[in-house]
Amino acid sequence: MKILFFTGFFLVIYTVTYEQVIMSDSEHSIMKSEKSAFLQQTKGLNTYAGENINITYQKMQWLVDPSVDFITGTVFTIFKTTQDNITSISFDMADNLSVGDIHYHGQSLGYLHTGDIITITLPASITINTTDSISILYSGTPDPLGTGSFVQSNHNGTPIIWTLSEPYGAKVWWPCKQDLSDKIDSVDIYVTAPAQYKTASNGILVSEQISGTQKIAHWKHRHPVAAYLIAFAVTDYSVYSDYVSLTNGDSVQVLNYVYPENLTNAQLSTLDVIPVMQLYDSIFMNYPFADEKYGHAQFGQGGGMEHQTMTFATNFDHELIAHELAHQWFGDYITCKSWHEIWLNEGFAVYLVGLTYEHLFNSSYWMPWKTMQIDDITSQPDGSVYVADTANVDRLFDQRLTYHKAGMLLHMLRWELGDLAFFNALRSYLQDPSLVNGFATTNDLRSHLEFEKDTSLTEFFNDWYYGEGYPLYTIDWTQSVTGNINIKIDQQTTNSSVEFFEMTVPLEFKGNGQDTIIRFKNTYSGEEYNIHLEFPVSDVVFDPQKWLITKNPVINEVQRINQLDSLVIYPNPAMSTLIIYGANELVIKEIEMYDILGRKRMDTSRIDSSPVKINIRDLPEGIYYLKMSGKSIYMRSFIKI
Repeated sequence: MKILFFTGFFLVIYTVTYEQVIMSDSEHSIMKSEKSAFLQQTKGLNTYAGENINITYQKMQWLVDPSVDFITGTVFTIFKTTQDNITSISFDMADNLSVGDIHYHGQSLGYLHTGDIITITLPASITINTTDSISILYSGTPDPLGTGSFVQSNHNGTPIIWTLSEPYGAKVWWPCKQDLSDKIDSVDIYVTAPAQYKTASNGILVSEQISGTQKIAHWKHRHPVAAYLIAFAVTDYSVYSDYVSLTNGDSVQVLNYVYPENLTNAQLSTLDVIPVMQLYDSIFMNYPFADEKYGHAQFGQGGGMEHQTMTFATNFDHELIAHELAHQWFGDYITCKSWHEIWLNEGFAVYLVGLTYEHLFNSSYWMPWKTMQIDDITSQPDGSVYVADTANVDRLFDQRLTYHKAGMLLHMLRWELGDLAFFNALRSYLQDPSLVNGFATTNDLRSHLEFEKDTSLTEFFNDWYYGEGYPLYTIDWTQSVTGNINIKIDQQTTNSSVEFFEMTVPLEFKGNGQDTIIRFKNTYSGEEYNIHLEFPVSDVVFDPQKWLITKNPVINEVQRINQLDSLVIYPNPAMSTLIIYGANELVIKEIEMYDILGRKRMDTSRIDSSPVKINIRDLPEGIYYLKMSGKSIYMRSFIKI
């Protein structure tokens, strides 16, 4: 299929192929289950505990029995002060957990434990930029309200304990600094459990040591990690590994902890991670934690959770594998700086699943996947990607907005910027020294996108990120007997928060066995365009490749306007002089000339004669385009010989 891009300035022509396919509704069900995996995770809101310290290291020692809903722990923290003369420090920890003792330089310290915060009074003030340490010993039943952050359950009659802390659940089961301002630079995790069980956790498994009837699993992770991405799970896991070869020659271990009753099926299903990781590696950058591992641990919560280097998953369907793996780049390596901007985690994970359908499976599911996203987004007329109320976990993890609309927002950015600028910007974002292993805002991402294209995306983000709803289009078109086509694009919006969505609108023109897609930069409702095609058009299709969020576009063929026939360029090809007839009749006031690369070669601000004569003697040979502006915009091409 031939595709022409009409930017209002120049045309670019290339050829693509398109295959219509059918996909099951697995994406919809997976996303619903993943959402449900988070809906019960809140127990209070984020706090400002630990605001005067930066955590550089934590050693977590936990004692659990999968058959008992209880935890005993010691968390040793090395921190660096970020304020001067501090006399107390604080940690998030649920009130139902009991503090056994707080050790500081060989002495026990006093504390206040209320409002899910432990405030510890120091024996003397500490100056800024001082490195110090403290240990908190505690125990209790972590989750008596059943929020899902610490679960004691069973599978096939065997007990299991797992944790899942996003967004506000880390404090439910351990003393931490759980806000999105500080990552722990390095951790060691020791989990002691009955010897017949195995423990899955973050980083590298250093050792498993038997001590009487107990087994101590030691995991170490040497990459910065947000508190909500720390996790462990304990049961009678079967363990095996897959391996992924990356473009730089490295091989990444994918360490799988699965229920014994699911081992055979899992060994087949987890192989799907290999082409997916290789795809992300080739498009973006090497897997960020390749020096340690990636892994899966099976658990009983619906959906999955992207714990850093060790995804917890209910099953190993393609979309769940692809979505949670994507988070290792977008969500773990670079994490949203605020839950208001969770789309920086979830929108990317959704869109990367789409990229697997574009690049794998012979692209069979790419079009149906996009259709499914758009259908869900447009099922309601309102809703923004930006989350105003982060206390509402239903809204925070809203499938339609935080997942699907956010994913399609990225797709539309790709459409507006082009593949080269879009993917270069994402790679630049992932390699930004101020963001890697840390936190990012929407403005951080936007700055990289704007830099690559040398453009402003303020209006785009105001409309599509902060604004609600989507545009509705009506297209009126007509073609004269000479092949001139007039197009008028009208737009309404489904929510008053956005007056107009300024977008590049793709239209496909079909007829006489030929087809062409042209891009129209639509800047206001009722905007008109004029183009010329060499074949009679019998049908016009709106956005055939599903780039835009919209619903039920209306296409009308209207009565022909013979007036357009009066605009004639002669001769064509031309050697020295180009003559334009009909400029006055069509109220053309300005003519601009561009070469095939879109570079302006000529413009004149006033047309005061007819016919218009343009000296092209000094132009190099080639194809050129004229943009003629007045009451409408008219495009014509000619060849200089």
